Amino acid sequence: MISLPIVDGNPLDASVKAWRSRPHLEQDPQLVETVSEEFFPGASDAPSGSNRRQFMQLLGASMAMAGLAACRRPVEHIMPFADRPEETIPGVPLQYATAMNFRGTARPLVVKSYDGRPVKIEGNNQHPNASGASGVFEQASLLQLYDPDRSKSTLRTGTPANWEDFLSLCQRLQTGVRRVAVLAAPDSSPTRARLRAQLESQFPDTLWVDYRSEGDDSELLGLQMAYGQALQVAYDFENADVIVSLDADFLGPHAKNGNLDTYSFAQGRKLNGAQDRMSRLYVAESTYSVTGIMADHRRRMRADAVSQVASQLATALGVYNGATPDTFASAIASDLQGAAGNSIVVAGESQPPEVHALCALMNDALGAVGTTVTLLDTGMPVQPAQSQALPALVEEMRAGRVDVLLMLGVNPVYDAPQVLDFRSALERVSDTIHVGLHVDETARASTWHIPAAHYLESWGDGRSQNGTMTAVQPLIAPLYEDARSEIEILAVVGSGQFQRGYDLVRETWRPELSGEDFETDWRRVLHDGYLEGTGYPFANLAAPSFGGELPGLGSGLELVIRLDPTVLDGSFANNAWCQELPDPVTKIVWDNVAVVSPKTAEDLELSCEYSKGRYYSDVVTLAANGQEIELPVWILPGHADGTASVTLGYGRDISTTRPERDTPFWDKDDETDIYARGTLATGVGINVSLLRDLLANPVITGVELTKTGQKRTIVTTQDHGILDTEARPIIRMATLDEYRDDPAFALQGEAPTPGSDVKTDFQDYPELWKDRHPSTAAPFRDSDYWQNQWGMVIDL
Repeated sequence: MISLPIVDGNPLDASVKAWRSRPHLEQDPQLVETVSEEFFPGASDAPSGSNRRQFMQLLGASMAMAGLAACRRPVEHIMPFADRPEETIPGVPLQYATAMNFRGTARPLVVKSYDGRPVKIEGNNQHPNASGASGVFEQASLLQLYDPDRSKSTLRTGTPANWEDFLSLCQRLQTGVRRVAVLAAPDSSPTRARLRAQLESQFPDTLWVDYRSEGDDSELLGLQMAYGQALQVAYDFENADVIVSLDADFLGPHAKNGNLDTYSFAQGRKLNGAQDRMSRLYVAESTYSVTGIMADHRRRMRADAVSQVASQLATALGVYNGATPDTFASAIASDLQGAAGNSIVVAGESQPPEVHALCALMNDALGAVGTTVTLLDTGMPVQPAQSQALPALVEEMRAGRVDVLLMLGVNPVYDAPQVLDFRSALERVSDTIHVGLHVDETARASTWHIPAAHYLESWGDGRSQNGTMTAVQPLIAPLYEDARSEIEILAVVGSGQFQRGYDLVRETWRPELSGEDFETDWRRVLHDGYLEGTGYPFANLAAPSFGGELPGLGSGLELVIRLDPTVLDGSFANNAWCQELPDPVTKIVWDNVAVVSPKTAEDLELSCEYSKGRYYSDVVTLAANGQEIELPVWILPGHADGTASVTLGYGRDISTTRPERDTPFWDKDDETDIYARGTLATGVGINVSLLRDLLANPVITGVELTKTGQKRTIVTTQDHGILDTEARPIIRMATLDEYRDDPAFALQGEAPTPGSDVKTDFQDYPELWKDRHPSTAAPFRDSDYWQNQWGMVIDL
């Protein structure tokens, strides 16, 4: 391994200890007391300080339950199937192949269904471009299907309307419309691409903008900058010996290809024997990420300083005339050259396109292209930057040069840069059509809102990372009558005639299934979930080039805006499971915070105090681009100095269409329904999109941070379940060389396995918790419970 004095100053030895939080590291007496307890204090306690409203809610719900228990079960009539559906046996689950569009890429899935109801999601391990695993958002999408706050009916200016009224509008649009604009979330669907071409043929002046709530696709723009064409890149982390991440969290749950890249990376790190190879990971980043946690060598720095590392590294490799390499960059360059052909240099989404272009040059010079880095030709023309296309669209809207605006799966009123003032531009368009799962901020500001069909209840298609055509088939009929898929809406706007998603998809796939029996081939596609041999071709490329300038360092405090690892861009904010899921690093739930380093906190006199199992953080005001927000701070060791990190997806305002229910006691159950206060996402956290500039840059410099004098309680699980690692070390560490010398090093320090003697003194074993363990001492020796017993406890 290359020696890096910057990182190797503290060699791994027996004195290295693992810790979970600053109170744990500092052995805070209040936290030490909790080690002896199985559950964290208050984990099983009922909420305290209930007000009258909460008391009445609980009391009313109890009375309702008691009343229902005394009521006779309602009479229900069921009819058996006259002809039972094929392969269906009541109570026996079936599995279907489908796919979920995630940030523009189809993720192949297998979904288990019980009696027509989807209940479990897994990855499709038969797909040629999938790991067989599923991630956070695939699992959460199942709960999204059954979200009671989903939009249920067509709305016109916020009031219920008929689907037929919207269909009449689409028929009128076929004549007399000057210009149609479409603002759509990225999607690799071949059917959507075909329907887009038809729409542009029907309305030649159509303006189409692919909209990402996080801003520009820097990777795509960087590859276009280096190669002059739109490309798709795929990394083979399994066969890479040296990996360099320049602020790229490719292992994070929000990563575009996170499932596949995580599996590939894990395979490259897996050791089955002392002689196995193991990849080496270098990371330079600002925010402490999941990828940074896995790094062998990590350097924390401001996000705008990462470009300087890229410049130094490219200079050391001889592909760019940039900054003079320092010790860190020189050591990495030497290691990369030693692993030529089996290395990867990857940049993150928060880095500008210029850094991605430099990575393309370095990968090409190292011989990685064609081995560990694959460049695929998508067949798409060069794509404009969203930071240019979106402001141009807004300007056209504001000037009255857009007659119809169709918004597919996007929410620009919520997450577009505030300086664009998208809401006021929306008012200048005659007919605005929003298609989405919820009546969200954009839906309420639109003329028309159409409830979107969930992917588990609609037909569709997409392409996986390598371009393999992947089928999307429904497992259940739409739960709500007016729900339509995006391709159905796109088709009806473009033609004035409604067509079923099933027919639209089959029409797209018919040329691809050109065999003698289309129906047989079609059934095979639905069974497998994909069509083999339809991936993107390898790109025929000339050598990349880049002679531009890299962005310089900013001044003042830096703010990094990134996707949230649990609620993404807010698409999953109304999912209680996602809100309850701890952040992978901070372990915070139900909130977003401004993360800073201990030194930055000290310089700005910020604090996050621990007391009796709770954290009390300073609330600060962040001001940038003429806007300001208030957020609590979180002090995180390992975070870069001089920068603060925040996440998108919070501060939502979603309306619910849940009907008011009658109860046996009152006409309305506002006081007894625990969900009566609105949707789960509303009022949770703060919308940080307000701070973004016109270009929606993820990195903002010169941010002003001031204390408000207030404190806020932050809920985190980082101290839950702490064990006494002094008495029984839970984590065992060794270098690769030490592992090769002794592959069983982790067994050192283990207590001996009890023999056949039943009188073994169990007190020799360190206790995980201070419970009363069996021993040979009275009174246990003569007890009926002396012998090992099987037991089970169900915590309700």
